Amino acid sequence: LGFTDPMVGLMIATYIAIDSFGTATNVTGDAAIAMVVDKLSAGKIAERPTAALDGIPG
Repeated sequence: LGFTDPMVGLMIATYIAIDSFGTATNVTGDAAIAMVVDKLSAGKIAERPTAALDGIPG
């Protein structure tokens, strides 16, 4: 594409510096969605959804 070595170095450094913000945003967003779903479910979701598979009654 015609990039010089300094240009490529700058692109790599920028990617390394900015990549962690995307990961942090993803993790924070996932936690926010989990909190909203937890609040909206208000105990309607079973604490142990695999209880039947574990042979535990209830």
